[in-house]
Amino acid sequence: MSLFRIIGLLIVFHSMALTQEFEPSSEFTQANDLYRSQDYNNAIIVYNRILDEGWTSFELFYNLAVSHNAIGEYDKAILYMQKAQFEKPNNKMVKTKLDEFRNAAGIDIIEIDDFLPIKYWNILSQTVSSFSWLLLQVIFSLLTITTLYFWLYGNLNGPNKRKVVSFSILFLFLFVLSYSLGKTSDYHQYNRTKGILMVEGYLYSGADERSDEVRPLKAGVYVEVLDKIDDWVKVRLRNKEEGWVEESSISLI
Repeated sequence: MSLFRIIGLLIVFHSMALTQEFEPSSEFTQANDLYRSQDYNNAIIVYNRILDEGWTSFELFYNLAVSHNAIGEYDKAILYMQKAQFEKPNNKMVKTKLDEFRNAAGIDIIEIDDFLPIKYWNILSQTVSSFSWLLLQVIFSLLTITTLYFWLYGNLNGPNKRKVVSFSILFLFLFVLSYSLGKTSDYHQYNRTKGILMVEGYLYSGADERSDEVRPLKAGVYVEVLDKIDDWVKVRLRNKEEGWVEESSISLI
């Protein structure tokens, strides 16, 4: 089987996997009709029924978030819009809606960006799916092996041999790069450490209500879980402030 045939089969398999992530149903059509007619309460009921069946999609999370926002349930609106952002991390419309929902909820925690190289590395890792990074790893590894074969066993003259070596180094570098970005993508996709606070409360200095209250927290606040002791979790806020909250108060994204 040729290299290009292997690559072609992998691309076809990837396309089939994407199309099977969400299958439109009569219930989804019904929910969207209710959503468009601004019958948000009934739209939420149908959307939640679809979620209970195990289906997910960007549009489902986005419409559910907007519906909750329309009836003043800002914590749930933020939760589902964060889930929509998980599906499409670099979507500008989602970011705008999240800012809008946080303002409506009265959340005044200002985000402090990560160190610039880390920030852009994370953005790049989420430009495509984990499977796409795996596909790129396979492609670049095959190209590296192929060019190395020609370098070792091909009947090449000096200039052509140097070109093949250069391509081998390039493909090896791209393989390592795609592997590293793929691991970062996997971490963000499968390591569920991000969540939304679903009830108002306080950020505590320790894993106990008798600890000092660091600051009040509104429902809808975004947190990253860092540690866990009994029924308490240590979290980091968007402004990099850290403290403890009860685990039951958080819904993971």
